[in-house]
Amino acid sequence: MAEPQYTELMNADTNTPFFGQLMLRDVVLPDLLGQQSGSISYFAGRDLAMRLPVADDQIPALFTALGLGTLAQDKMKLKLRTYTLSGTTVTTRIKNFKTADFQLEAGLLAQLIQQKLGMTAEATSEIHGTNVLLTVGIDPSEEQPLL
Repeated sequence: MAEPQYTELMNADTNTPFFGQLMLRDVVLPDLLGQQSGSISYFAGRDLAMRLPVADDQIPALFTALGLGTLAQDKMKLKLRTYTLSGTTVTTRIKNFKTADFQLEAGLLAQLIQQKLGMTAEATSEIHGTNVLLTVGIDPSEEQPLL
């Protein structure tokens, strides 16, 4: 379960400036982080997941609450899960920022799944038109602590 202060913030009924979020995410941070932007974003997503552990069925709601888009599970197999990330946020980022990456979302999803399954999970993101395909590889032979 997420820490109390985060739960309260996740459920807050506020509207934040979308333009400001986009500028930070797709202009300021990549400029500051340079070539390491994708890697740092991926591990930032994993770190965020450790602070916001949710049940499997709550993962899409968490993505929505964080303003990351609409997450839908496509396939679920023992060693592989695929998801589609869509919505206004995703479409706008892809359309307006040629360097938009979705590594934060990939890291967040990988860590959330790893925490629930207790197995190593790694994710990749790939832009497909106006959506993003998130692919999570799961290694059942590498056990991880359950959180």
